[in-house]
Amino acid sequence: MSLLEQLRASFDVILVDAPPILPFADTAATVSACDGAILVVRHGKTRLDHVRRAAEALSAVSSPLLGSILSMEPQWAATS
Repeated sequence: MSLLEQLRASFDVILVDAPPILPFADTAATVSACDGAILVVRHGKTRLDHVRRAAEALSAVSSPLLGSILSMEPQWAATS
């Protein structure tokens, strides 16, 4: 029994942190063992074409894109 199978028997939700999907082939193999992926995108750094390519890479391994997270978003000062 694999580690993921053992964890699924005990937990409702399991989050697997993996390296970026574009430069690392291992990530595609990892995500194919999961129920889906959440794409994390860095504000001001991740280019739109990289987001599209990452979504295509997930689709190529039949991994549903469950959602996305925008990280490193700047804090906007409240004006009074």
